[in-house]
Amino acid sequence: MKLFGKPRYYSKDKDFFNGVWEKGNTIFLLKQNYTTKIGGEKTVTTDLFILNKKIDFLVNYYYGFGFKYYKDYLEAKIKKQDSSYTYQQFAEDMKNDWDYSNDKYLKELENNLPL
Repeated sequence: MKLFGKPRYYSKDKDFFNGVWEKGNTIFLLKQNYTTKIGGEKTVTTDLFILNKKIDFLVNYYYGFGFKYYKDYLEAKIKKQDSSYTYQQFAEDMKNDWDYSNDKYLKELENNLPL
């Protein structure tokens, strides 16, 4: 976060963190697992994926691992053709959309621990 600031999207609880940063044509996906034990000692494991936005099949593949809600948001943002459309706005729109009849996207935000 010192390098890129607050993530564009994150999902965090006491066991896991998934964060997304975008800079130009590069996407940074950070996954942390706080439940891992090595030799009986609790440790944190981290995976960082650095992707070129223009390689769709790789982006779609990696969004499938902990970033599904963010992928849904990006698809909606493309349809709206609005670069200022935020994940919060998307979550509120989905709550009001009859096709979704639940607020899973807002709950994702509400359940997030602070960064």
